[in-house]
Amino acid sequence: MAEFMTKKEFDKLNEKIDRLPNIIQDKITISMHQFEKNMNETNKRNQKSMITWTLSGIGLLIAFAGLIGNVLGLF
Repeated sequence: MAEFMTKKEFDKLNEKIDRLPNIIQDKITISMHQFEKNMNETNKRNQKSMITWTLSGIGLLIAFAGLIGNVLGLF
């Protein structure tokens, strides 16, 4: 390896250094979009889970009300 760089090698290295912030910014942007997409999917799953649990809880309450009504002779 030579002790000194040629002008061409220096320009090439300088170009890479100049592009580095753009590359890092692109990677950050991509990872932020992936994180947002993941969070949206998680929120949708949680919302569906809450709706399911709520409907099943209401169903159980109705079933218990019917059972109590049967035992008391109301129905």
